[in-house]
Amino acid sequence: MTRVKRGVIHAKRRRNILSMTKGMTHGRKNKLRLAREAIFQIAKHSFAHRRDKKAVFRQQWHITIGSALKEHGINFSTFMGNLHSKNIEVNKKMLAQLAKEEPRAFDYIVGQLK
Repeated sequence: MTRVKRGVIHAKRRRNILSMTKGMTHGRKNKLRLAREAIFQIAKHSFAHRRDKKAVFRQQWHITIGSALKEHGINFSTFMGNLHSKNIEVNKKMLAQLAKEEPRAFDYIVGQLK
Protein backbone atom coordinates (compact mmCIF):
# COMPACT_ATOMS: atom_id res chain seq x y z
CA MET A 1 0.00 0.00 0.00
CA THR A 2 1.35 3.39 -0.95
CA ARG A 3 1.66 6.21 1.50
CA VAL A 4 -1.00 8.94 1.21
CA LYS A 5 -0.03 12.42 2.28
CA ARG A 6 -3.08 14.48 3.15
CA GLY A 7 -1.53 17.94 3.23
CA VAL A 8 -3.48 19.14 0.19
CA ILE A 9 -6.81 18.04 1.65
CA HIS A 10 -6.01 19.57 5.04
CA ALA A 11 -4.99 22.86 3.39
CA LYS A 12 -8.19 22.91 1.31
CA ARG A 13 -10.39 22.28 4.35
CA ARG A 14 -8.53 24.95 6.33
CA ARG A 15 -8.84 27.44 3.45
CA ASN A 16 -12.60 26.82 3.19
CA ILE A 17 -13.14 27.33 6.92
CA LEU A 18 -11.02 30.48 7.03
CA SER A 19 -12.80 31.90 3.97
CA MET A 20 -16.09 31.72 5.91
CA THR A 21 -14.67 33.85 8.72
CA LYS A 22 -13.41 36.70 6.54
CA GLY A 23 -13.92 40.05 8.21
CA MET A 24 -13.95 38.68 11.74
CA THR A 25 -11.62 40.08 14.35
CA HIS A 26 -8.74 38.67 16.37
CA GLY A 27 -7.87 35.01 15.96
CA ARG A 28 -11.20 34.03 14.48
CA LYS A 29 -10.08 35.11 11.03
CA ASN A 30 -6.79 33.21 10.89
CA LYS A 31 -6.69 30.46 13.53
CA LEU A 32 -8.37 27.23 12.53
CA ARG A 33 -9.77 26.19 15.90
CA LEU A 34 -11.18 29.63 16.70
CA ALA A 35 -12.55 29.95 13.18
CA ARG A 36 -14.33 26.60 13.43
CA GLU A 37 -15.93 27.60 16.74
CA ALA A 38 -17.01 30.92 15.25
CA ILE A 39 -18.65 29.13 12.31
CA PHE A 40 -20.63 26.89 14.67
CA GLN A 41 -21.86 29.95 16.57
CA ILE A 42 -22.77 31.73 13.35
CA ALA A 43 -24.78 28.75 12.14
CA LYS A 44 -26.59 28.41 15.45
CA HIS A 45 -27.59 32.08 15.59
CA SER A 46 -28.42 32.42 11.90
CA PHE A 47 -31.00 29.63 12.18
CA ALA A 48 -32.83 31.43 14.97
CA HIS A 49 -32.45 34.87 13.43
CA ARG A 50 -33.92 33.82 10.09
CA ARG A 51 -37.21 33.39 11.94
CA ASP A 52 -36.77 36.61 13.93
CA LYS A 53 -36.16 38.52 10.70
CA LYS A 54 -39.61 37.63 9.42
CA ALA A 55 -41.22 38.79 12.67
CA VAL A 56 -39.34 42.10 12.45
CA PHE A 57 -40.66 42.69 8.94
CA ARG A 58 -44.22 41.97 10.06
CA GLN A 59 -43.83 44.47 12.92
CA GLN A 60 -42.60 47.10 10.47
CA TRP A 61 -45.60 46.51 8.20
CA HIS A 62 -47.97 46.91 11.16
CA ILE A 63 -46.32 50.19 12.16
CA THR A 64 -46.40 51.55 8.60
CA ILE A 65 -50.05 50.66 8.07
CA GLY A 66 -51.02 51.94 11.53
CA SER A 67 -49.35 55.31 11.00
CA ALA A 68 -51.01 55.71 7.60
CA LEU A 69 -54.40 54.88 9.16
CA LYS A 70 -54.02 57.54 11.87
CA GLU A 71 -54.70 60.19 9.22
CA HIS A 72 -58.06 58.53 8.57
CA GLY A 73 -58.91 58.09 12.25
CA ILE A 74 -58.99 54.28 12.13
CA ASN A 75 -56.92 51.91 14.20
CA PHE A 76 -55.12 48.88 12.78
CA SER A 77 -57.31 46.14 14.25
CA THR A 78 -60.56 47.74 13.07
CA PHE A 79 -59.11 48.23 9.61
CA MET A 80 -57.96 44.61 9.31
CA GLY A 81 -61.30 43.35 10.62
CA ASN A 82 -63.15 45.41 8.02
CA LEU A 83 -60.85 44.14 5.27
CA HIS A 84 -61.65 40.54 6.15
CA SER A 85 -65.39 41.17 6.50
CA LYS A 86 -65.55 42.86 3.06
CA ASN A 87 -63.41 40.07 1.51
CA ILE A 88 -60.73 42.46 0.26
CA GLU A 89 -57.70 40.22 -0.13
CA VAL A 90 -54.67 42.46 0.19
CA ASN A 91 -51.89 41.22 2.45
CA LYS A 92 -50.08 43.35 5.02
CA LYS A 93 -46.90 43.61 2.98
CA MET A 94 -48.82 45.04 0.01
CA LEU A 95 -50.75 47.41 2.25
CA ALA A 96 -47.55 48.73 3.80
CA GLN A 97 -46.04 49.28 0.36
CA LEU A 98 -49.16 51.08 -0.83
CA ALA A 99 -49.18 53.27 2.27
CA LYS A 100 -45.57 54.28 1.62
CA GLU A 101 -45.35 54.53 -2.16
CA GLU A 102 -48.95 55.00 -3.37
CA PRO A 103 -50.88 56.91 -0.71
CA ARG A 104 -53.78 57.64 -3.09
CA ALA A 105 -54.34 53.94 -3.72
CA PHE A 106 -54.18 53.30 0.03
CA ASP A 107 -56.72 56.08 0.59
CA TYR A 108 -59.01 54.42 -1.97
CA ILE A 109 -58.85 51.10 -0.07
CA VAL A 110 -59.62 52.88 3.21
CA GLY A 111 -62.50 54.69 1.47
CA GLN A 112 -63.98 51.36 0.38
CA LEU A 113 -64.19 50.28 4.02
CA LYS A 114 -65.94 53.39 5.34
